[in-house]
Amino acid sequence: RALAIERRGPDFVIGSLEILAGTLREADRFDEARDAYAEELARLAAAGVETRRVGALAHMAWTEILAGRYDDAESLLEGSLALAEELRTDATRATVHRALLDALRGRMDVADAECRRDAAVAAGDAWVGALYARALGAHEIAIGDAARAADLLRDARDVWAGFGIFEPNYMRVDADLVEALVMAGRLDDAAAALASFQERSARSRLPWSVATAARARAVLLDRAGDPAAALAVLDDAATVTAALPLPLDRARTALVRGTALRHLRRVREARVALEEARATFAALPSPPWEARAVAELARLGGRAAVPDALTPAERQVAAMAAAGRSNREIAEVLVISVRTVESQLSSVYAKLGVRGRAALGPALAADEGAGRE
Repeated sequence: RALAIERRGPDFVIGSLEILAGTLREADRFDEARDAYAEELARLAAAGVETRRVGALAHMAWTEILAGRYDDAESLLEGSLALAEELRTDATRATVHRALLDALRGRMDVADAECRRDAAVAAGDAWVGALYARALGAHEIAIGDAARAADLLRDARDVWAGFGIFEPNYMRVDADLVEALVMAGRLDDAAAALASFQERSARSRLPWSVATAARARAVLLDRAGDPAAALAVLDDAATVTAALPLPLDRARTALVRGTALRHLRRVREARVALEEARATFAALPSPPWEARAVAELARLGGRAAVPDALTPAERQVAAMAAAGRSNREIAEVLVISVRTVESQLSSVYAKLGVRGRAALGPALAADEGAGRE
């Protein structure tokens, strides 16, 4: 209603529009959030308020990170950082979101993120320090360092609680915190964190909170030795989870389901769930999470679909790299970002078991030969 009033003014720039866009994102209504951000960016450009566009681009990138549109997020962050450099203005928001995106794509500069976090805390900026802690926590939980992830995510949650931020969908750390505590063997702490998460998420019943609280509870139940109860919890939340507009979280739920099914020795069903998780992680792409799914598939034993097969996009990038093209040349030909090329090559190296470009040609030939067999 406020926005409807403001739009009547000829000089209206943002006002309630910025708040509305963020609120739509927090409510998992990403298409509407995109429209609101697009209108905000257009109005800022028309009014010549370029400094505000730096933050708006970064906020829109956070929306795309959640929505699993990593290439779009990459482009928005590059635009935000370039504009900030041109205007000589602060680009912290874009930088912290870049750290999170890099964590999910398996290419995070951990030392740099830790330095930036320490600098923010030393400067008295607890909010930015918590944002970096969230990004570092996402990296640690993806690679399996549960104890470190739990400490980082707990610190971030506590900072935001100090600011009065209790709605789980706002900063989205609670599910990761519970899972990290479970992975670290701190089950009592995990149960307490889960109880708080469920109590707060019950107030708004937003899709992410419902689905990820169920996943966190299932992780705890499975670790406590009751995989059947874990599956029942996931089944209760299945409708919400299936409609969740966040592919990373849907895939992580499939990973948890597959693990519980494996513990129940329901191998065929476990393989289906784990293959679904692996394929989604690969499509994003998120190599660290894909590696987690591949490892879980390997525990099933027996004959399985090849989990480390190159995607068509990866094979195309790998062939061009093997032919001697630089990352920038590949990016220009395929109309993608250099960082996407880097991410795909990292995945290719891991899947083919090679360390660099020099070994790509023979490895690709051997892989194609194995595929024909």
